[in-house]
Amino acid sequence: MKGRSTNRFTALPVTMGDAFLLETSCGTVLVDGGNHESSLPGLLAQSGLTGVDILACTHNDSDHANGVIGFLESACTCKEVWLPDKWANLLPVVLMPLPDFTERVITEISALEPAKAERIVEFLKRGDSDLELDHMPDGDEVATREDGWPIPALDTLDEALPWGIQSIQSADEHHGFGIEFYRWWYHRLDRTDAVIFATAVEVAARIRRIALVAYQRGITVRWFKFAPTSPSGGLPWLKPVNSSEVARVRFVKATDSVLPPVLLSISNKESLAFRALLEDGNDVLFTADTDLANVVLPAITGKSIVTAPHHGSKDNSVAIERIVGNVEGHADRLLWVRSDSQNRKRPGPAYLQLPDETRHCTRCRTPQGAKGQQAVVFDMSGGEWSKTSSTTMCKCQ
Repeated sequence: MKGRSTNRFTALPVTMGDAFLLETSCGTVLVDGGNHESSLPGLLAQSGLTGVDILACTHNDSDHANGVIGFLESACTCKEVWLPDKWANLLPVVLMPLPDFTERVITEISALEPAKAERIVEFLKRGDSDLELDHMPDGDEVATREDGWPIPALDTLDEALPWGIQSIQSADEHHGFGIEFYRWWYHRLDRTDAVIFATAVEVAARIRRIALVAYQRGITVRWFKFAPTSPSGGLPWLKPVNSSEVARVRFVKATDSVLPPVLLSISNKESLAFRALLEDGNDVLFTADTDLANVVLPAITGKSIVTAPHHGSKDNSVAIERIVGNVEGHADRLLWVRSDSQNRKRPGPAYLQLPDETRHCTRCRTPQGAKGQQAVVFDMSGGEWSKTSSTTMCKCQ
């Protein structure tokens, strides 16, 4: 998959969510996969690819992680998968039999004070607000193998493989767990508790499926801990912006609450951001849904591509402002790429105030926005990024 003579960046038109593909002479990386499990293989084939070197999932929102599941469960190949270390923390929880996990979640939800339950639901609606739960459990630190998989989890991973790579809609014959069992609990909870319950189970199922299929396929995993002030690790050409690569992970203890770490895995603020370092400073900054708070941004010197934070949402306007303020020279040297569903609230004012010629969307907010949905493609030409003739500029208003 290495060896492309010129660099190419593609925002894949996944209908909803983020899926950004970068092909370089050093390697290929796909950051996130959009909301639909079945989209990526066909979209990659249109780029002439059957796989990538690195598959990165920035956080556990469905519009970023579902496509990653579909990629891994398809015939597509990758050498490494990069994941938040919170997912490794949760392996003892998400790999337990689902009826046992359900029972723990129900017990914890039942003990929540109504005000706290309402705050959790508000977090789930917004994704970028603070989640006022107890702090993350500080469990036992465990070593990983050379391929990144935590050594104490290996037996559990092996045991879970015959039954675990399934969605919540699939029957789990090994443990007698299926959609009817899930519905039985769901319909016996009040509306607030039901929302929390459904989210916790579905979020845990996404982590379980990604971890199990990556492990089954023998893919090396790298874990990245959210660390906005001290990023480290990665590869010479692909570096974390707000996280540090770890070789040891912490496991949630059997006595710990499971709700905080499970729900925090969807936090927009702690989604992983990466930077591809290319020649002459013409880099690519993958911002995911983070607001880049407390991040020391590297100076942007060339004509760099930046993925719009949280699809250009007004809630992440501070991230856009910080990136623009970090450019050495004119702001029009930044090329902004926004991936989204058609959303009447997005993009926000900060994105719309960027120079017109710098903005590009896979789907614009206004129906008259050219072709409705497009792949946004940039090639490296003459030492700078240049959009292809098939790519139109943003028509959002």
